[in-house]
Amino acid sequence: MLMNNQKCSAAVPAFFKLTIKPLFVCSLIIALSACGGEDSDIEDPQGPSTPTAEASATPTEAPAPGPTAPPDSSSDELIIQENEQGFCSVDGMVASTGSGYTGAGFVQTNASAGSKVTWRINVQSAGNYDLQWAYASDSSNSLVAGVNVNASAISTVNFPPSGSLDSWTSDGTSVDLESGENEIVLVANTEEGLAHIDSFTITGSGISAVDCAIDTSSSSSSSSSSSSSSSSSSSSSSSSSSSSSSSSSSSSSSSTSSTSSSTSSSTSSSSSSSSSSSSSSSSSSSSSSSSSSGAPVTGYISINDVAPGWASVNGGTTGGGTDLSSAVTVSTMSDLKNAIKGNDSKIVLVTPGTYDGALTPGANTTIIGTEPGVIISGNIKISGSDKSNIIVRNLAVRDKPCGDNNSCKSGTDGVYIGNGAHHVWFDHVDVADGQDGNFDVTQAGDFVTCSWCKFHYTYDKDHSLSNLIAGSDGETRSRDKLNITYMYSMWGDRVNSRQPRGRFGKIHMLNNYHKNKGSLHGVGKEMTLLAEGCYYDVPGKSVFFTMGGEHTGWKGIGNEGSAKNLNDSEGTIFTPPYSYSVMSASDAKAAILSSDCGVGNTCLLQQ
Repeated sequence: MLMNNQKCSAAVPAFFKLTIKPLFVCSLIIALSACGGEDSDIEDPQGPSTPTAEASATPTEAPAPGPTAPPDSSSDELIIQENEQGFCSVDGMVASTGSGYTGAGFVQTNASAGSKVTWRINVQSAGNYDLQWAYASDSSNSLVAGVNVNASAISTVNFPPSGSLDSWTSDGTSVDLESGENEIVLVANTEEGLAHIDSFTITGSGISAVDCAIDTSSSSSSSSSSSSSSSSSSSSSSSSSSSSSSSSSSSSSSSTSSTSSSTSSSTSSSSSSSSSSSSSSSSSSSSSSSSSSGAPVTGYISINDVAPGWASVNGGTTGGGTDLSSAVTVSTMSDLKNAIKGNDSKIVLVTPGTYDGALTPGANTTIIGTEPGVIISGNIKISGSDKSNIIVRNLAVRDKPCGDNNSCKSGTDGVYIGNGAHHVWFDHVDVADGQDGNFDVTQAGDFVTCSWCKFHYTYDKDHSLSNLIAGSDGETRSRDKLNITYMYSMWGDRVNSRQPRGRFGKIHMLNNYHKNKGSLHGVGKEMTLLAEGCYYDVPGKSVFFTMGGEHTGWKGIGNEGSAKNLNDSEGTIFTPPYSYSVMSASDAKAAILSSDCGVGNTCLLQQ
């Protein structure tokens, strides 16, 4: 059963004008330790992997800025103006007052964090491309914006004051793009919104604008004052309710039911009747909503969604309950830290913005990002047997940068669960740049589900080992623990190993997508791993391989992709003690890559 809500938007004709003119212009990964215990095995017996992005015909994963040169020595410059081909939407308006701008006008976003502008382009070859925005700003502050590529937060751009709203300058960054279509979003990180944007320029080889529907509900021409916009759109909730084991429910004609014990089946009433990226169809009527920044959203999550997978076993995982009237809404890190303290039941809603520091939530806690653009610049740690019944949804985690292999492996994990912590559900969480690991579960952590999560790295680092389960063969306290489900999740750019790698646990990999060059499932001492309906864009790598002590078994069912031994079987396999459905690997890949409530922090909370 696909547990996510997606949209299929009708195309709206757009008027185009674009300008193209010619211009002329391995690391060896060794990992020896991990959070929770020593890890002395050589990480990848299949040979070292280069932690860089791989070209693909599908715009799946956008790597971080890097020094990589364009595919050849010649390059093109593509300039996209407002209301033209390649310009998709704005949370605000297209204004035409003042002077000095080019084209028909300039973009003026709502004065709020999370306000964004979206463009769509096509590139013939994967590689590094330069992005520049012509802008004007009379703010007394640098207006910081995030750069998202294909639903992944990749970089930031600072827009210093230009002197006046009629004084235009430019700033930008460079990013790696996949071959084919790429969606680029500039999103405000400050409450003042974005600077006024006159045009968007992309430099590289073989680039063109993509015709996309201009969102007339949030993008409109205006001749209003060119001062900073103070308009905003109120959040509206959908009329359809949701009760699911993840974001929503969508059934696929190619999915096959796989039912185990009497644990309740995951069901949902979805707000979207169709998806542009999948053949799945929803069982309920279409309904749309809008984010507080004005962006129309048809994919949302609900406080009534039920934790799926291993987190549903032995009493389930309910966090702070379902009563939103008791929820606390926060917009600063100090308020967020205070709100998640203690073991009383609590629901904490987090508004878009960057929250700097580490989170250590108490038991019986639900933390939900209200919409895209919620970034924890630090890490989340759930450690101790008193830490249980915790739900974290719809946000991004970016750990602090680290240096060489030794400094990284002795650092923090982006997310850590262990030392007896149990009944934890992470959903729609984008985790990148963990110093040691991205998402490690060790030392008897138990009953953990990770759904619609994304694991990747935004910069090249020696220690890019994503998901560790148990830190050593001697971690015997983890026997009969480490029951973990990874479902509808993605392992993306620069992941070099541990997708996951582990010991002791019973690991269920359900309808996941892997796109990188790293080693895949390292099955170690007393570990069992079942992979169903997963898609592996990892050429030449074996899906399963042994590491360390004698494993219990592994099995692949219905997997697809370019990896080897996709549906291999060895040893004995556990039967998951909960109900679930399996969709085809190809449909799962399409759903995961949806930019609207797909993998990661891409959803709107229904309120």
